[in-house]
Amino acid sequence: MRSKILYDVVSLIDDLESPQIHSYVLNDELSRPVSFSFRFKKSNCCDYLDLSNLVTSFDGGNLAWVMYKYGSKKNYTIEPLETYLRRRSTEKDDTNMKTWIGSKEYKRIQLCAISDVPMLAAHIESGFPGHKSS
Repeated sequence: MRSKILYDVVSLIDDLESPQIHSYVLNDELSRPVSFSFRFKKSNCCDYLDLSNLVTSFDGGNLAWVMYKYGSKKNYTIEPLETYLRRRSTEKDDTNMKTWIGSKEYKRIQLCAISDVPMLAAHIESGFPGHKSS
């Protein structure tokens, strides 16, 4: 299932504590911005910087992508850089992104991001060939 492919690939690196499995809503792909938030169960399971560098080095799709930390725990989100920058520059709630950037631009970003997700997942998987750490 395309909507959970980032969950599937990142969970191959190590076990996740993640309330989010799908990168977008299955029956309404445009309802919220494409993203994947997660945390590894073991805080030292892998080098988050390596994963972040892998995400930002992805250049096989339509959009640039970013991984960033939020909250007091090691929580991370992977999302299109364009979404991240637009939300950060306006400090607006991402769930209302369609209303403040316009439907046409929002749809463009969403469809490009949805198209990118399988390729981004393959790129991440190629960077962690050993998968689950010991």
